[in-house]
Amino acid sequence: MDKIMPVIHELNSGCGEQGACVIERENFLRIYQIERFRQNRSWPLSHLLQIKIESSGSKDFNLKQADGLMLDILKSKIRGGDAICHWDKSHFVILLYDIGKNEVNTVYNRIEYFFYTKAENPDEINLIFSVTS
Repeated sequence: MDKIMPVIHELNSGCGEQGACVIERENFLRIYQIERFRQNRSWPLSHLLQIKIESSGSKDFNLKQADGLMLDILKSKIRGGDAICHWDKSHFVILLYDIGKNEVNTVYNRIEYFFYTKAENPDEINLIFSVTS
């Protein structure tokens, strides 16, 4: 048992106590595939929330800054146990576990509110989102 404890400690400390786990794209794909198989066996619902950041056409738009802000908001506002992937430049994918589709809209509205409240030039940014089950 003593040999197992360090492994369990390392596994439990990977994401910390607060917020969701930020996962690399390759690992996120594996987790998503596992979740799809679980759903086929009637496990609790999960939903995939995608958020894309786009410029409204302004030359002053700073995508890197908007990306960093979105990642900070997702890490602090998404529940522990959910998974975040920075899919590519300006595109985030979030796997939300045990949540109904209506609740996903509430989550997105919360993210959108905090993002536009903290963004330096909110009029220059469009957030596009989609949800799949």
